[in-house]
Amino acid sequence: MPKFQEGSRSKCHIYNPSAGDSLIYEVQMTTGEKYLFKVFLKHYDPFSEDSDDYCAIMDWISTSARGGNGTIYTTCEGLSEAVKFINFFFPGITMLKSNMSAIFLSRKAYNERQEQTVYIDNTKISLFERMGIPHMDVVVKNKKKKYRLEAFQLTDNRSMNYADPSYKSDYQLWVQASTRSPLIVFMQLPEFKLKLLEIK
Repeated sequence: MPKFQEGSRSKCHIYNPSAGDSLIYEVQMTTGEKYLFKVFLKHYDPFSEDSDDYCAIMDWISTSARGGNGTIYTTCEGLSEAVKFINFFFPGITMLKSNMSAIFLSRKAYNERQEQTVYIDNTKISLFERMGIPHMDVVVKNKKKKYRLEAFQLTDNRSMNYADPSYKSDYQLWVQASTRSPLIVFMQLPEFKLKLLEIK
């Protein structure tokens, strides 16, 4: 499977993760601190038939003032069915429960993106896909090339209470348009913004 394949829209691509890839995110805290969050895929097999297995194993390194590094284990059931998504990790090993995922949205959440209720960390949020606006694509670097990743924008339903289209929700997820790998490419939470910059 190629690392990048053509998306459904002109000049857009879909990224196919595999073991050995590195994902470089930029994090902007509301406090003003800016740093990199680096994710290294040690294992990624989202369609494994062994529900007790870990389908995603990822090392991470933070360049924040506090620093830190660790490893995240996500179960096959988590990649398939998770409704809780984790963004804060303690250094060391993090074994996610079967209803949890990180870095990737579950296939269930992706397929039900029109409207659903999920937990982002410990906050219960009703998300829906923003319609009638341009798709929220993200340009990433890979070696000497740049790729525009095709993505959907999910936002909290409080946005529906605002007639002003410039209203910006406290909760936004931009998710790659791929059932196999619904990678989070941009995220806005009350505490920070995160954006995928580079894939190595």
